[in-house]
Amino acid sequence: LFQAAWTITLIASTITFVCFLVPRDAIERLLFHESSEARKYTGFALVMTAFGLFFTMITEALTAIPTGLQRFDLNNRISMTIASIRQLGSVAVLALGFHIRAILIVYFLGSLVMFAMTLRVSTHLIPGLDFCPRLRGRDVKQLVKFSASLFIAGTTAVIVHRVDRMIVAYYLPLAAVTFYLIPYSLAEKVSLGVVNITAVIYPAASELHSMREFDK
Repeated sequence: LFQAAWTITLIASTITFVCFLVPRDAIERLLFHESSEARKYTGFALVMTAFGLFFTMITEALTAIPTGLQRFDLNNRISMTIASIRQLGSVAVLALGFHIRAILIVYFLGSLVMFAMTLRVSTHLIPGLDFCPRLRGRDVKQLVKFSASLFIAGTTAVIVHRVDRMIVAYYLPLAAVTFYLIPYSLAEKVSLGVVNITAVIYPAASELHSMREFDK
């Protein structure tokens, strides 16, 4: 089942990667009105976005392993590390006088580190994990049946939570996205600590329920 999920993720991430790079000029004209200021950055931004999405998407198949084993401590450790790299790194490069390109590189490095950490955790939890791409009809059917609604919900959530940046870039100079993104991201991460702390409830509740310790 993991091999089927891994293979589908590789296919989807490769398609996404190509869709960002091949029609790059068309995307630039559509989103940024061929603004001379924007065109200085959009080509590089689309390339970094394509690479970042590729690694982020293939990481999703690996993230399911510690989540399924209820190792929320490992997930939390990875999440906090990546959030720190991205947020503190973005603030640092701005303080050093760099702008959009530097922030894009910081975010790409965050995706790369997240993939490396998740890969290490997954292979540690399941030694001998097979990464050879393989599809079997039974596994694909099971994945599609379970994941179709989750995929739609996840895609919709990404659009809702990210479309504001496109609106800012469309109506304002592209540099405004940098100064919009930093405080927004910092504010967005405030709830992360609460989420990570309360994540311990899930494995604890499962254990107590299996032991029929309802009074606790």
